[in-house]
Amino acid sequence: MGERVPLSATSWTETCVDIDWVCELLEIKPASLHQLVLRGVFPPSTAPRGRPGSWPLLAVMRFVTEHRRHLLPRLPRLFPRIEPLVPALFLETLVLQASTNPEISDEYLLYLWQ
Repeated sequence: MGERVPLSATSWTETCVDIDWVCELLEIKPASLHQLVLRGVFPPSTAPRGRPGSWPLLAVMRFVTEHRRHLLPRLPRLFPRIEPLVPALFLETLVLQASTNPEISDEYLLYLWQ
């Protein structure tokens, strides 16, 4: 327990988003995003010069967690919000039974993680 999970093992570093997606998430206009980049608050685009802006999803998510905490509810629930990243700890498996018909019993497995 406690070992670090490299971010390269996640898709957050591989997925890129465009300027429209970033501006919609941050509720700002493209000109405001450019100002944030120029001031060094937001990371520069990874797109080649002269092309529309593109950012790794991880950079955008980290910006929200560090600078726009009021927007945290907009981030995917599975985005890790802790540092350092550690693997989830498996707690147990439960067998649940549910039935909509008294003659048929459906079983479901529930995995609990921390």
